[in-house]
Amino acid sequence: MHRTPGDFCWINVITPDPDGDRAFFTAVLDWRYAEIPGMGWRILVDGKQAGGIFPNHTPDGRVFPPGIGVMVQVADATASAERMRALGGRAAPPMAIGPNGIMVDAADPDGAGIDLWQSGAEASAQHDLTAHGAPFWYELVSHDVARSAAFYHELFGWTTVPQPMPDFTYTVLQHAGRSIAGIMPYLPHMPSFPPFWATYMQVRDVDAAVAAAVQAGGTICMDATELPTVGRLAGIVSPRGVMFYVMGPQPTAIA
Repeated sequence: MHRTPGDFCWINVITPDPDGDRAFFTAVLDWRYAEIPGMGWRILVDGKQAGGIFPNHTPDGRVFPPGIGVMVQVADATASAERMRALGGRAAPPMAIGPNGIMVDAADPDGAGIDLWQSGAEASAQHDLTAHGAPFWYELVSHDVARSAAFYHELFGWTTVPQPMPDFTYTVLQHAGRSIAGIMPYLPHMPSFPPFWATYMQVRDVDAAVAAAVQAGGTICMDATELPTVGRLAGIVSPRGVMFYVMGPQPTAIA
């Protein structure tokens, strides 16, 4: 699938042990890798690049918490960074990543990290969103859903579709007529944590992915659950603290 401006186009898995987490993600999601000399590894889903996996520390001594960073394709990184700042977000100066493209380290007004990417000589992610192990859905947990939706509409042109749930309203974000992400409000039972973008991985079998994660040393932060009209999903944390969700096709029983 070709990514266009406004599409999520890449993930960056940040971990204190790239070798250990590469083995973990292979066991759970069947990821393969191609080395980026001196930096990290490309993540390959069914042979197509989907993102990268990198150490969480930099040569100058900075250390970042384990996690998955998301990136959105833009036509002009400099203009998009300026627009992000004008709308109340944070955007570092654009940084050329060799001839491959230009990256902007950025966050929305609530502090949820969401980086910008302008492709150069190399395309961004190329994987099929329906493939096993594919990053395919992204979810913002927000203190103010209306404010977040307005921000992303102004920045990327994303439109919203409310989807009522039993205890809250889920806000689906659409780009070019396709549903690409959602905004989840903080709920009373949730622990306190900063706003962030979560990543969902497509899997053939959620329960098998959960079992593989536990066997590989991971932990389950949300038990496998069936959501009517949505599918089966679970939350997983790698042995090094990288959190993500897995989701499978909707079971026939709740179709």
